[in-house]
Formats: sequence, structure tokens, C-alpha cells
Amino acid sequence: MAPSSLPEALALMAEHGDAAEKCSPAGRVLTPMMNFRLVRPSILVDLNRIAELFYVREQAGGLVIGAMTRQRQAERDPLVCPTRAAH
Repeated sequence: MAPSSLPEALALMAEHGDAAEKCSPAGRVLTPMMNFRLVRPSILVDLNRIAELFYVREQAGGLVIGAMTRQRQAERDPLVCPTRAAH
């Protein structure tokens, strides 16, 4: 299942309960565990289409990085590395 908004993802997880508790960015942790049959979730909720989870912003004097923000996005963001913005 690939919801396109956070409320939709939360609704799916609420609807399916424990069966949908396994969520992982790009399956980095979950995929190997599934390959070794260590976990067998019946429902997977793909968070990759939820734009509001991809962000870097200033807040309360610090940086806040969204749960689905890719490393490459963060390392190129001028808030994370201000010298990059000058290049």
C-alpha cells in the first residue's frame, strides 16, 4: 500500500492494526529481515509518496529533518551546509 498523505498512511495503519506496524524508508531494514523470514508482515505501508515527510527546515533555533528525507537531500540543503549555497 502506498498512501500519498500522512493522514492516509495513519488511517491505513489504524485500519490494519499490528499487521501494518512494519514501516521502513525504502525497506532498508525490513527487506533483509523478510528475506531471512525473520518477519512476515501481512501489510506493508510504503511511505515514499508522502511529500510532507521529506523536508529540512529551521525550527526553534535548530534544524528539523523529516523522517523520509534522503541523505543526499539533507547534505545538499543550504540549511545543513550553508557553504554549498555559495557554489
